[in-house]
Amino acid sequence: MAEVLITLVIIGIIAAVTVPTLMANYRKKETSAKLKKFYSNLSQAVRLSQIENQRFIKDGLSTCNGSDLPSCDWWKESIGKYLPLTKTNALYTYSYNCNSGGCGQPYTRNNVYSLNDGSAITWMGSVGQGSIYILYDINGYKSPNIYNKDIFRFNLQAYDDTPNNIHWTKVCGGWSCIHNSTCSGTNTTSACSNGVLLDNCSHAIQCNGWELD
Repeated sequence: MAEVLITLVIIGIIAAVTVPTLMANYRKKETSAKLKKFYSNLSQAVRLSQIENQRFIKDGLSTCNGSDLPSCDWWKESIGKYLPLTKTNALYTYSYNCNSGGCGQPYTRNNVYSLNDGSAITWMGSVGQGSIYILYDINGYKSPNIYNKDIFRFNLQAYDDTPNNIHWTKVCGGWSCIHNSTCSGTNTTSACSNGVLLDNCSHAIQCNGWELD
């Protein structure tokens, strides 16, 4: 009996040491897979819309609601045709990572759109007529709903920004496909660390082949 108890204690110790590591690795793999899939689907939607429309009229984007782009006709008639989204009615609450302090109070959104894999776009809007930003939550309403944990930023940016038309040929993780055009000096550990805002985290993950360190 004593030998059995000793064996069970050893198994318990090993489990206590290894299970958290295995769970952390699983979450990393899940996050990487979801980010890579969303990037691929978004890029494909842009390409298919380009084939159909050739280019997007800037005036159409400028008339859209800056905080609820998926509800705009411009989006529905172009990229939205190839990226199915379903608007939800529930409020979505999120926050910055507060481990380093200075994160402020949680925020609440009501323009949330779910994807068919359980992930969600919690915020999508336009910056002027040349950039669209997207906050993407890999697991939708499930916790933790914190930047750099399960919320990541993507960007659609104009490549050919002519006076009357736009070619949407840049899709990237991060806040700017132009300013973050290279991967030199990027590190997922530092870019996604506690207390750092979301701007550079998804860019660093993209630079790392959509893998987390």
